[in-house]
Amino acid sequence: MHNAADMPMAHTELDAALQTLDEHKRAWVQTSVRERLALLARIKECLMPVAQAWAEAAARKKGLAADSPLAGEEWISGPYAVMAYCNAMMPTLSSVEGRRHLEGLPLRELPNGQLAAQVMPNSVWDRLLLSGVRAQVWMEPGVTRANLAQHTATAYNTGAMPEGKVALVLGAGNIAAIAPLDCLHKLFVENQVAILKMNPINADLSEFLEPAPEMTSETAPRRQPGRSRSGWQSGKPPDKKLELVRHALASLAELGFARINLREIATRSGVSLGVIHDYFEDQNELLIDCVGLYKEAFIRALEERIDVAESASALLSEFVDVLVRAAQDQARTHRLWYDVRAQALFDASFRPAVDDLENRMVGVVQRLLDRVRTLGGELAPNSPIDATSAYVTIDGWFRYFLQQHIAGDVRACASLRQRLAQVLCLAEAHRA
Repeated sequence: MHNAADMPMAHTELDAALQTLDEHKRAWVQTSVRERLALLARIKECLMPVAQAWAEAAARKKGLAADSPLAGEEWISGPYAVMAYCNAMMPTLSSVEGRRHLEGLPLRELPNGQLAAQVMPNSVWDRLLLSGVRAQVWMEPGVTRANLAQHTATAYNTGAMPEGKVALVLGAGNIAAIAPLDCLHKLFVENQVAILKMNPINADLSEFLEPAPEMTSETAPRRQPGRSRSGWQSGKPPDKKLELVRHALASLAELGFARINLREIATRSGVSLGVIHDYFEDQNELLIDCVGLYKEAFIRALEERIDVAESASALLSEFVDVLVRAAQDQARTHRLWYDVRAQALFDASFRPAVDDLENRMVGVVQRLLDRVRTLGGELAPNSPIDATSAYVTIDGWFRYFLQQHIAGDVRACASLRQRLAQVLCLAEAHRA
């Protein structure tokens, strides 16, 4: 498994993981049965030391006391299920190696002529633990006793799938064993290497899937944590995601964080709710992407003024113009930014995006101050002397008068211009 439990995977990391899997997919196909048996044995060895911690962590997540009888379910649906898979797969693989996997398998013909094989119960433990439960595999029409061997364990036939394949496994549900079992199925049944995207529900159990060194090799599954903020989407056009963000921005600017309704946003965007969930983990991710889109345009507008100004006085005047016009014409989207920034005080998922945008704004102000000096200007003694202080001062006045403007104060934007002109004022000796 790819060890990235605490940090979202960047695009380059994801691309590198996929590239590694792609380069080694054929090597996995060519891995011998004996080597695969050794890998399963090693997985079993590494599972035992973490089994209790895995079950206890899953029980705590559901609010179950350690001594509760209900906690036993977390053993059965977690480490026990993975161990049972390994125990069942090892004799199966051993028999496949000698093409003996069909020996002693109970077969019968169904009334419609199809062939059926009883695969469970297969041991005394199946009969004891799952009393009364039976499972059969019904073959496709045309598969008979005579040709059954040609249609089973085909992934282990000589020359089968020589190039190999890379699979994406989406860990679903709240049963902890589903994700690792799906990966093992891809590896040992379908002969495919895999990258695993953990479900956010079980993402904090990821550490228990990573102890085996073999599972971090080039031919094994790699894991991507849940709630990734990387924005990387497998097989999903980035243009479509950008289109959804643009549609959602107007709705979010109107509703604000407290009244977000993904169903309404989906309706306004002309897509199904399922499409929204295909591209965004939750409403927080959608909100962050919307704010990031509009902030990017805002920052670009400020930087353009810095780049084209021909004098220090013109630069400061035009910079203030951009800020005032933004407050006047884009009040709703700017209030969405302040809404998200306030939520970052309570919800850690917002903090990386907010910190990044704040730092970028400080960087813009630093460029402004540097450009003023390059153009031969110098700010007045009462102006902030560093970029962070200047940003905090500008942002404070902007936030204050934005609220007044939204509340209906017709003088708010003029007052904002006056205050910003006082903050970004050239020293008297440098005024044109």
